[in-house]
Amino acid sequence: WLMVVRATTSGTKRRRRPSAPQPPGRAPGRAQRQRRASASASRAALPETPHGAHALHLEVRSDAYLHRLTAPVLPADLPPLLGRRVTVGGWLWASRPVSATLGLLLHEDRGGVERGRQVALTTVPQFVAWTVRVPPSTWRAQYLLAVDQAPLAAPADVFLDGAVLARGGFSAAPPALDADAAAGMW
Repeated sequence: WLMVVRATTSGTKRRRRPSAPQPPGRAPGRAQRQRRASASASRAALPETPHGAHALHLEVRSDAYLHRLTAPVLPADLPPLLGRRVTVGGWLWASRPVSATLGLLLHEDRGGVERGRQVALTTVPQFVAWTVRVPPSTWRAQYLLAVDQAPLAAPADVFLDGAVLARGGFSAAPPALDADAAAGMW
């Protein structure tokens, strides 16, 4: 079982209701922080992508608090993963050195839990992969790419290509994917 996440659709910014006006000198409220935090995620055409000509793009702005890109595991695909080890991986790089987390966001009865690994990104694509266990009580799972929640000193662009989620434990060597990263073998 191998799920490949391709960069075939453009992300959209979520529309949020405007927050109530704040009195002068008052710190921004939660609604304002959330509105500023909606980083754009999209498909980017890049010459250095390992597969095809596009990668998923996460724009990391210095004034935002939360930088994430998630892709849900379809409900029909989740039961074979429950209680088992899965391998999460993908090609990652950035416009400048930053730290990012690649993994799964698992929702259980007691709330959402991130199971991922922090990776130091450079401007050169690097393949990363590791194995995590999906608890049997998981009722929703999402593939996750996140950048540190603390505001950065300067904006950055983070890229993900050939994202994979495979049932079982696999090596950190990249899987053999077709040119478009639509299918492959590990």
